[in-house]
Amino acid sequence: VDPAGVAFTMEGVGFPIDIAWFDADGRLVSIASMTPCDAVPCPLYRADGPYRWALEAPVGLTEARLPAPRIAVPAASVAETTNAASNDRPRGARLISVSR
Repeated sequence: VDPAGVAFTMEGVGFPIDIAWFDADGRLVSIASMTPCDAVPCPLYRADGPYRWALEAPVGLTEARLPAPRIAVPAASVAETTNAASNDRPRGARLISVSR
């Protein structure tokens, strides 16, 4: 999978969320606010550059509110599904892995 080529959509999602993309070293790549979409075609949301992890969180995610400018993903979480557990992410957030 080309990390720069994977986009997110809000098709069928009834509430807004924010998303932050991080590179393989856990450094912030970019942040976007995604709005619900009822009619196709829905907008596609892409990172500003290559990324390894996407963090979906409740609205209001900004660089100032991130727990750190980098995220640390426990090795055990890398093998798990999209709901990887981490105490470093904002409450209500979901960490998504984009594998190569």
